[in-house]
Amino acid sequence: MWYYWIITLLIFSCCVVPVQAGIYQCVGESGVIEFRDKPCQSSLEQQAFLPIKYKKTEEKLARKQEKEIKLINKELDQKEKQSERLKERTKKQQEKESAKAERRKIRCARLDEKIKTIEDQLKRGCKIKRNIRLNEQLAHCENMKRKYCSE
Repeated sequence: MWYYWIITLLIFSCCVVPVQAGIYQCVGESGVIEFRDKPCQSSLEQQAFLPIKYKKTEEKLARKQEKEIKLINKELDQKEKQSERLKERTKKQQEKESAKAERRKIRCARLDEKIKTIEDQLKRGCKIKRNIRLNEQLAHCENMKRKYCSE
């Protein structure tokens, strides 16, 4: 029974033709270099066979490289997220600052209007109590204007 295996192995080893992978470099009549997977067709073309050597990849090395690539991609994703968050934060801060400046302008405009109306009322004249109250309001509005509108 074992001799059948030996005979089969001998027959198989005789029939197996070694296969070589490679690229054919063909140089045409005009001097153009072409690379093909089949031999050159015309006899006028020069032919060179460039064998491709098989190198076995190591599984451990491939896994290690794959892990490194995953870590690098993860770090890049984190950095992108951080930069996006930073951009959003700066955008929100700018929006807050512009809204604050707009509110300050509105407040200053209102204070200017109020000061003008108080001055107009004082120019027209009024009773002493009313005059004292208007002067107090005027002083308060001017203090508020110095505080909020001078910056």
